[in-house]
Amino acid sequence: MRVEGLSFSYKNKEILKNISFAVNEGEILTILGVNGAGKSTTMKCLAGILKTDAKIDLCGASVKEIGYLTQNIMQEGGLSVFELVLLGRISKLNFKVSRSDLQRVEHVLKHVGIEHLAKRSFSELSGGQQRLVFIAMVFAKKPKIMLLDEPTANLDLLHQKDILNLIRDYTKFYKISTVINIHDINHALHYGDKIMVLHDGDIAFLGAPKDLNTALLSEVFGVEFELLQNRSGKKFIANF
Repeated sequence: MRVEGLSFSYKNKEILKNISFAVNEGEILTILGVNGAGKSTTMKCLAGILKTDAKIDLCGASVKEIGYLTQNIMQEGGLSVFELVLLGRISKLNFKVSRSDLQRVEHVLKHVGIEHLAKRSFSELSGGQQRLVFIAMVFAKKPKIMLLDEPTANLDLLHQKDILNLIRDYTKFYKISTVINIHDINHALHYGDKIMVLHDGDIAFLGAPKDLNTALLSEVFGVEFELLQNRSGKKFIANF
């Protein structure tokens, strides 16, 4: 996926200022920035929810092959978890649910680890469980491009890691392009092949995680950061 000249304004307030970037097959781009930096707006433009004059090349994928996870959890009435995930196959359904559609949903529920919730009403689930259901719904679609806005919202630390591992494995195995908005800087460093930092509507940084420095992060987020190393030699960023 390639994006050129992406700009967007809300009521004369410029949110994005002519930004350009690319996400290759089998690659994850993580996006960082303070609230209001334009992260969710970027996602909505890529998903076609917000109209823009930018050149967005899906590189052979169709709009129907975009898996988009919104930041806001919706209440889906009385639908069961199985029924809701099945809706992820909606572009594949021809008025009749096929055996392959049902098998796909069963596979995804097991893969995400929520097969035990299949018959439960979505509205009865916790916020974290609901987030997992929507991620399963995205996977069920077999997308060629995934746009995930805060996929770890409302998840505990263990499930944050689990779901990010699932997203990374899915991206690499199926060689799709994935964009993730995320608040946790260390998750962005660990799971992103590339990182984009948005600041005041511009790209403050775009590149490999190893090239992201703490001075830039401190300037963007307004707090002091320091690069540390744990006993196993793994590097991470802490703020003080």
